[in-house]
Amino acid sequence: MDSGVNLILTGSILPGHAAADVAQALSRLMGLPEEKILPLLAGKETVVRRNLEATKAPRYLQALRQAGAEARVEASAGQGKQVPGEAASGVAVAAAIAREPVQQAAGAATPPATVLALDEPALEMMNCPSCGAAQPRRNLCRACGVDMPRMLAAQTQAVGTVAAPARSAAAAGPLGPLSRAGKDDSPDGFSTPAAFSLSLEGRVGRLRYLAYSFPAYVPLVAGALLAAVLGQGTAMLAAILIGALLTVWMALRVSVLRLHDLNRSGKWVLLAIALPVVAGLSGAPLGVMASAVFFIVGSLLLLFWPGDMGVNDYGEPSGPNTLWTIIGAMAAIGLGIAGGVSDGNRRLEGMLPGGEEMEMEEGAATAPGSPYYYED
Repeated sequence: MDSGVNLILTGSILPGHAAADVAQALSRLMGLPEEKILPLLAGKETVVRRNLEATKAPRYLQALRQAGAEARVEASAGQGKQVPGEAASGVAVAAAIAREPVQQAAGAATPPATVLALDEPALEMMNCPSCGAAQPRRNLCRACGVDMPRMLAAQTQAVGTVAAPARSAAAAGPLGPLSRAGKDDSPDGFSTPAAFSLSLEGRVGRLRYLAYSFPAYVPLVAGALLAAVLGQGTAMLAAILIGALLTVWMALRVSVLRLHDLNRSGKWVLLAIALPVVAGLSGAPLGVMASAVFFIVGSLLLLFWPGDMGVNDYGEPSGPNTLWTIIGAMAAIGLGIAGGVSDGNRRLEGMLPGGEEMEMEEGAATAPGSPYYYED
């Protein structure tokens, strides 16, 4: 009956291997700290496995050879007979093996054996991303010397960069062709929606909100000019109606984009539309007052509440304000002030009594009985 063999570390390091690398590899194999592995490489033989089945010995020898440690096997029970052809030579590995107790080789002039741990070889292989060489998992490729983990990370990052435009195109949605949202994405992290668009995607800041409010009235003006050219008839009414609808939509769109910058849903605009309608239908003064307060507070929030600095649920922030953005915002403010002054003058004139400017007619400058009354 076969009594098995002993697996022995000779204490020597195979040519082409550094002591630190071998100690690190053996530490992973045996599950011991490197401080306890270094004495095993000091030139003294140590038994790392006793009574090992002869059929399993080549696997253990292969693992130790790949770790860079010289090893051999010999018949157990003190027979002193070495198994032929098992002198160790090979390359380092990072493998894990199932622990079992081992001890230092017994001999006439050697101290008692040291108990170690060695695992069943279960080599984890990998291919070099540069040269494709198959080898046990490690940092530096044994064939070309490249740092394999770093190269794999770089390749993964490159794949993610290439896939980013495809994800942006898929997220554009059915209204993507009508908007520049998603087309202006740039590495600086900004995405600016177009001033003229039907898309509700994107975000605008406070200044761009004012600037985009100004061109919202362009369709209405264009419709009025076209109606004047067309003259009376159905075409004139159609031009005015289309221009008005486009103006209403673009005005609502600017409010939606501003709400997106605040990370709020554009559905709040529906409430701003529904409140005046309900208040007008009900005729309740309280409803009209609530609608007016909601409109004023909402407008102030859209004008002065700063948006998110970075990416939020509605995408990247709009880009830095350009000269045209500033000019458009100033024009919108100027038109608002001019409209307010004009409306105030009309209201003031309406409050004065009609035809009572206290003009004095000739011959009736003073009434009879007045101290200043006289006749020619």
